[in-house]
Amino acid sequence: MGTDARKPFLETAPWLIAVFAVNSFADTTGARQPTYNAKESTGIACGFLIAALHQAGLATLTPR
Repeated sequence: MGTDARKPFLETAPWLIAVFAVNSFADTTGARQPTYNAKESTGIACGFLIAALHQAGLATLTPR
């Protein structure tokens, strides 16, 4: 399946986008508060990004 450490396409891609989700944050008192639906919101945002890139005529590739 090609799931080893060799990923030559990462060296030839003109742009790479890394996506991170924030699971909690510090409020004004410094206490940690949870961020609700972080995975779902991140997935939706990535879907919108991929759709916008596709609409702009750019090729996109997501990892398997």
